[in-house]
Amino acid sequence: MLHLAALKPLIFWPIPVMLTSTALASLSQLLRDGQFVRAWMIGIFRGISQWLEMLVAGIFAYEVTGSPFMVALLFIARLVPLIFLGSLIGTFADRTSPRLILLVGFTFAATMSALVFALLAAGQSSYWIVLIASVASGMVWSIDMPVRRRIVGDIAGKDRIVAAMSLDSASNHATRMIGPLAGGLIYQLLGPAGAFALAATLYLGALFLVTRLHAGAAPSVLKSAAPHLISQLREGFAYSVH
Repeated sequence: MLHLAALKPLIFWPIPVMLTSTALASLSQLLRDGQFVRAWMIGIFRGISQWLEMLVAGIFAYEVTGSPFMVALLFIARLVPLIFLGSLIGTFADRTSPRLILLVGFTFAATMSALVFALLAAGQSSYWIVLIASVASGMVWSIDMPVRRRIVGDIAGKDRIVAAMSLDSASNHATRMIGPLAGGLIYQLLGPAGAFALAATLYLGALFLVTRLHAGAAPSVLKSAAPHLISQLREGFAYSVH
């Protein structure tokens, strides 16, 4: 039997150790960087709110309509803004401050969730309430990849970009478990109104972190952006299909 110690002289032995130590060093540096932690936590708050609302809206829609199709329609409504706004927002982010886009986006998200909470707490049990809320949530979702993750990458820099994106991706997957779990628990205890109140609180938390975020595009980057938004979109589409 080949003992583990016998493998040490082999050339491939130090490679995983080296990569692991490098990754841990990068993660340690990132977690000591206040700007990175804020941008990272914004994604966690947004992710929990998004998946929480997705579950709660689905349960509520089925209770109100009894139709699985109407539940599925909520998921489609959430994805439509992502499809049509993602590239547009990404191009627009090159022409203005990404931080400003996040401020507007999370203000809108917190306002919509608070409005849904108020309507549900007042006894308004309408399917259209959660349908509109799903579209609004999808609009906020569409700014995450082209705006927030861009800020994460800018803060991390090229030497720490792999560790930063790996951590951000792992936490994003974790929110897919935490969000529905929290949503189901709150829904059972406080009903849909309580769940949307929690979502609004999380969006407000993300908004507060955005106000503490100092990252954004430099003026030189903004000035170097192409003058025509449509031409940028056309060039990107042409590149993607070839």
